[in-house]
Amino acid sequence: MWYGPFGEEVSRVIGSGLVPGSLILVGGDPGVGKSTLLLQMAAMIAEGHDLGRSAPVVYVSGEESVEQIGSRADHLSIGTEELYLYSRTDIEDIQEKIQALSPRALIVDSIQTVYLKGVVGSAGGLSQVTSLQSTPLQEAKLDLNSGDW
Repeated sequence: MWYGPFGEEVSRVIGSGLVPGSLILVGGDPGVGKSTLLLQMAAMIAEGHDLGRSAPVVYVSGEESVEQIGSRADHLSIGTEELYLYSRTDIEDIQEKIQALSPRALIVDSIQTVYLKGVVGSAGGLSQVTSLQSTPLQEAKLDLNSGDW
């Protein structure tokens, strides 16, 4: 049986794999490796392991600097040029930044840190998360790392 580019365990958890336009929320205890797993998956998508050709992927962190993410990528021997790192929490800013790239996938780490201007409530709160699902980002291939909920 073929499990795709992410291996047996990831395929088992997400079913038939990543579906274009899907939104996946990854949860787990702090420190279990969610961010590392998502960074590895981002690299595999960017390298085109499933399509046979590379494509831009954006990894946005609201908690870590680009330098910290880059250091982890170096430690994991991730060297793809199609993986773009960005450190922001404002969804409108993220949308504007990625628009020109038209990325194949967008990973936001973590949902608790991003916010939508004009929506009442703090980042990660119910009203913010609900509103984020109706933004144009939802139409992108968006993976949200849930942090330590």
